[in-house]
Amino acid sequence: MKVISHLWSAATRSSPLLLVSSFVLACAVDSTEPRPAPLHPGLAVTAAPEFPNVVRFQDQFVVSIQDPTTDLIAFAGLPDDPTQSAFCGGDEPFAIVDFHDAGVRQGVEHIVAKGDEVNLDVYQRSTFVSPCVSTPIAEGTGRVMYLDNDAFVTGNGANSWGFRMGGRVTLVGGGSAQLMAHNHFQILQDGTVRRLFRAVRLN
Repeated sequence: MKVISHLWSAATRSSPLLLVSSFVLACAVDSTEPRPAPLHPGLAVTAAPEFPNVVRFQDQFVVSIQDPTTDLIAFAGLPDDPTQSAFCGGDEPFAIVDFHDAGVRQGVEHIVAKGDEVNLDVYQRSTFVSPCVSTPIAEGTGRVMYLDNDAFVTGNGANSWGFRMGGRVTLVGGGSAQLMAHNHFQILQDGTVRRLFRAVRLN
């Protein structure tokens, strides 16, 4: 996974913190089990005093959460036609959300990303292949949030982060339901990665 410190972007006055959201795109897709190594790379993040300590910007964002118990996998941020996303070789953009990055000068970055009107797509996990070929069982719009206490694990080695999404979706078979999806991860100081919580529900 290619990750470069966003401080270079700020220094050259290019798109602010563009690479932070690229980092999110690379790490956001959920897996069945936690990986044995940290999902976030450890970087030496430093900033000169003239850098802002809080940076706000907008960029593309997409995330998926899956739940083996309910046999569901939910995406937030896919384009209107998921088959035309970058995942599938298309050129349709992902959702644009607001990023808030704090702690730049302290070297421990807290990131919050929020989107209030993003596409929600729900698939049957047991038959899901990819958004390129699979058909959603429910679609709608709603909210998504990403919280990360130490995005580049530059503090004491421990971290916690997670994703939430929710909103009203229309069922392909008729009717509607409320989507609620949430997962939460933790990295211990010894590098152990744990999933603390995961759920995807249609109520």
